[in-house]
Amino acid sequence: AYAMLGNDGVLPPVRFLKKDNSQHSLGDENSQVISAQVARQMLNILTEVVKPGSTGEQAQITGYTVAGKTGTVRKSIIGGYSESNHLALFVGIVPANKPRLVMAVLIDEPRQAEYYGGKVAAPVFAKVMKETLRLLNILPENIK
Repeated sequence: AYAMLGNDGVLPPVRFLKKDNSQHSLGDENSQVISAQVARQMLNILTEVVKPGSTGEQAQITGYTVAGKTGTVRKSIIGGYSESNHLALFVGIVPANKPRLVMAVLIDEPRQAEYYGGKVAAPVFAKVMKETLRLLNILPENIK
């Protein structure tokens, strides 16, 4: 779904790469799921999550605008939900103004005292994406 937001509302097909390097795709090629305008509006909203003072601020990457969403889930157990076992997550797109990369980070049962997605998963997103942007030579937004 986040790849669709970064692709002007067009959902790319899901591709699986098998051990023998053959590919299998699911879904129609380039289905327009929402309008490009709505996709851009959603990206703008999701950049607010990563601004200073917001839950995803630790996903910030110097020189790039990040769009993303934090999440914290209590794990299900028989009869309800656990009070002590959590999933922490962050899903982000970078650079938000001209999306190139999407990544989801899910931490199962974080061991830190603070188990929230913004505290546990967002910093992992920032660290991995910072290096990925460098390796792919995706220049910071202020460099033309």
